[in-house]
Amino acid sequence: MITPQTPNLTPFQTNIPDVGETIFPDFLQFLAEESKKGRFWVVSEFPSDRVLFLTDNTDPNWVKIPTHQIIGMDRMNSWRDSMDDYDRLQHLLMTDGVAPQFVNKGYRLDDSFCQFQKTHYLIDGLFGTQCRASVSEGRELLRLAPDVK
Repeated sequence: MITPQTPNLTPFQTNIPDVGETIFPDFLQFLAEESKKGRFWVVSEFPSDRVLFLTDNTDPNWVKIPTHQIIGMDRMNSWRDSMDDYDRLQHLLMTDGVAPQFVNKGYRLDDSFCQFQKTHYLIDGLFGTQCRASVSEGRELLRLAPDVK
């Protein structure tokens, strides 16, 4: 069962700023406010999965790498056993622009296998490219990596 990260995240609703009509600092302010509410956001290139930005409120028991070291990482390898989920996410974002409460399996940075629930938004023009902004809503550890204690 996916464990919600904070009790106020289900159902998740937000008025994400329209990046096409606002300036970049407004979006960063929005992410800062969301972070204060306990919501963890990641912004990645789309359709690739290179991390462009993430909020700094990661759970140190869950993410063992400092957030500033994650910026620039290509996270496509995290989907390696769940490419059907990734294809489904791409389709939803391309057709609807949003994938609410999307559940998928994948690998976290320490190579542990997990199930995640996130709401994903497709945003044009952020960081000068098409991006996927994702807010984490829940997670479940399915299999700990062999070398992780």
